[in-house]
Amino acid sequence: MYALVGVVVPAFGFATASELGGLGRAWLIVSIALTALAAVVLGAPMLPAQGALLEGRGANPARLALFTGVFDLLWATVTVLMIVRPGSATGA
Repeated sequence: MYALVGVVVPAFGFATASELGGLGRAWLIVSIALTALAAVVLGAPMLPAQGALLEGRGANPARLALFTGVFDLLWATVTVLMIVRPGSATGA
């Protein structure tokens, strides 16, 4: 179910941005790039390190904390961009 939601939400976002004519806006392009980078950080180093730590296979907790912090920072930046929408045509 999580994977389905993980695919539906960006698809809905692209459809909404396309309908509103906003796909070419810089803040949205940066948000998309940061979201993709967050997905890479989650999939490549974070989830395997978390699994290894839970299974007791000698994972480094400090390394997991580092990648978790990077992931959180990326998502916080995307959240701010989506709320502030610099240069948005809506004026909000």
